[in-house]
Amino acid sequence: MTEIHETRLPGVGIRFDFLTHDGERVGVIAHHSGRRELMICGADDPDTCRDVVRLDEDDVRALAEVLGVSHVTEEIDAMRLELQGLSIDWVPVTTTSAC
Repeated sequence: MTEIHETRLPGVGIRFDFLTHDGERVGVIAHHSGRRELMICGADDPDTCRDVVRLDEDDVRALAEVLGVSHVTEEIDAMRLELQGLSIDWVPVTTTSAC
């Protein structure tokens, strides 16, 4: 599993970054204000950014949905392979369900 580094930036927020399989460093600065910046950095120097994309809340949700959906789909496919021969039904659990 890829290691995610977390760096606190006093007065700014938190920086999260990781090194991709291809050696690219990708990071996100989560500002206290809620703004996010997506960064592509040099593999040798994580403080040197080649490109920065500023994202508002709608952009963040859209990107998370696009990336998250594919990840969830992959995880479900992997579970299906592990559970061959078993049948699973998803049952909604609400506040009125008797558990």
